[in-house]
Amino acid sequence: MKNYLKECMDFKGRLARRDYWLAASRYVSIYSVLVFAAARLGDRSEFSRFFSFLHFTCVLSASMPIATRTVRRLHDIDASGWCLLLVIIPVFGAVVLLKLLGEAGQAARI
Repeated sequence: MKNYLKECMDFKGRLARRDYWLAASRYVSIYSVLVFAAARLGDRSEFSRFFSFLHFTCVLSASMPIATRTVRRLHDIDASGWCLLLVIIPVFGAVVLLKLLGEAGQAARI
């Protein structure tokens, strides 16, 4: 987790498939628990605005590390980082992006 957050602003380089999925699964599971807790507490509390802000902050803070690691993973399969924008296309874009992220990486160039 420490390395994951340390590299969250690094768009350069490559990221192996195994490293991508292991880090992403850990990060997303922790993030999901926090967001769910903030959303549930916000529904039942007089501090609903605070928990809505907390929810928004969690979403925003999770977006950058996930995006940078996804771009680095796309670089590993010799695809452009701009392929991340496929998620804009409903359903089809997410399926294509998941297929790309699951492909084996290319050999490193010397």
